[in-house]
Amino acid sequence: MELKNQKILLIGGSGFIGLHLAKKLSEFDNYMAIFSKDAAKAKKLDFADKIRFIEGDITDYKAIEESIKDKDVIINLTAIVQDSNVFDPYLDLEVNCKGQLNILEARKKVNPSSKYIFIGTRSQFGKVKEEDLPVSEEYCQKPISLYGINKTSC
Repeated sequence: MELKNQKILLIGGSGFIGLHLAKKLSEFDNYMAIFSKDAAKAKKLDFADKIRFIEGDITDYKAIEESIKDKDVIINLTAIVQDSNVFDPYLDLEVNCKGQLNILEARKKVNPSSKYIFIGTRSQFGKVKEEDLPVSEEYCQKPISLYGINKTSC
C-alpha cells in the first residue's frame, strides 16, 4: 500500500512512535490527522502546521466514528502501557480492547473501504531468545503481561 496523497488518521498518534510516523508521512503530501487525548502536546512540534489535531478518547465510539468518516487510511497506535497486573487492568482492557472494537465497528459502519493498520508490540511475543532476533510475525506469541495479551487478542 502506498502512503502518498492519502487522508491518514493516526489514532493515538501523539506518542513517540506516532509523532515520528506523522512527521514522516506528512513529507509525502498526505493529509494527516492525529486523534489523541494528548493532541495538545503535539501542537508544539515543528511540523504541527501540517497536521490536524483531534482531541478525543478512543473509548468514545461517537468521536471515533466522526474521526474516521473520510479517511483513506486509519492507523491505530493507541495503547495503555503499564504494568496492568499491578495498576489498573480494567483501564487497560477499556482502552486496548474496547478502543480497538470501537474502531472496527465504526469503520464497518461509516468507512468500510478504508485501509486499517493495527500496530502491535514486541511484548506480544514475551521472552525471546537472542538467536530468534529480530522477531518475525510468524514467531509464536507468548505474552507475559496484560498489555501483551490485549495486543495479541485484539
